[in-house]
Amino acid sequence: MLPLKQLACYGRKVVFYDQIGCGKSSVSNNTEINTSHLLTTEYYVEELQSVILHLKFDKVYILGHSWGGIVAQYYALKHPNELKGLILASTLSDAQL
Repeated sequence: MLPLKQLACYGRKVVFYDQIGCGKSSVSNNTEINTSHLLTTEYYVEELQSVILHLKFDKVYILGHSWGGIVAQYYALKHPNELKGLILASTLSDAQL
């Protein structure tokens, strides 16, 4: 994914983020807090939408890899008018989730 940073050299805005509970993000270790909502595709789609809105982007290209590709497909179905394009890499196109 790091070669994608080179797109920034051509004036493209490139954003990488860690979904909650992945990479450098965190989820509370407090067992009294219910985190079952973090296990739904819908949650991750809304998280992605929150990132896009926070950055004040109008229409975006989304590259989704593996699980991110599944989230990207669901995002495209829910927010089709907010996409310029969708790039999928090493992901599923059909699965019972």
